[in-house]
Amino acid sequence: MEIEVVTPLSAVGRALDEGTANELAQAVGLFLSCAAPVAGEMPADLAEAVTELRAGLREYEPRGSWRGLVGAADKRLDIGGGDR
Repeated sequence: MEIEVVTPLSAVGRALDEGTANELAQAVGLFLSCAAPVAGEMPADLAEAVTELRAGLREYEPRGSWRGLVGAADKRLDIGGGDR
């Protein structure tokens, strides 16, 4: 499980520290895409954090350049459909 999420999670950390809003949106989308297939193998606290991140993305109202990125992640992750 670790290998599937470590690199994308590192990208989120780098984007938070040094990246642009677009880079952060891309990194979060990548992380969520990689985390979904292994969610059942995650420790409970990490699975809960991923669920909260997905829920936050559902509620986020994108502005400007984020709009397309969040919309693409929404479709890729089936956000807004049934809860997983």
